[in-house]
Amino acid sequence: MEYPVLSRKLRPSGGLAGRFLSYLSDWEKEEVLLDWNEIAEKFGYVHIGSCRISPDHRFLAYTLDTSGGELFSLEVKDLPSKHVIFSLPDKGIVSLAWTHDSENLFYTVCDETLRPNQ
Repeated sequence: MEYPVLSRKLRPSGGLAGRFLSYLSDWEKEEVLLDWNEIAEKFGYVHIGSCRISPDHRFLAYTLDTSGGELFSLEVKDLPSKHVIFSLPDKGIVSLAWTHDSENLFYTVCDETLRPNQ
């Protein structure tokens, strides 16, 4: 099964500066933020629920289910290093929101009936 890939690409601004930057080799490269296929290869299955990039564009928080039971775990990836820096397994996390300063991440956890609880 082919899974999606979450990526981003810088967009040059207009004018002379934008034309100059578009000639730089790294400027037009697409940056892969999250490759569902890599996760599925590791676990055999993956369902990504929510994805949120921090306001400072340094972190990616996402929820994932690797069992098919729809009990989502939370992972936070440091985008410059491409490493997962925080993981909260099997907590039934259903929603994510960053604070404006990218210092904190709020999430909603489900109760035993899989309803959002806290």
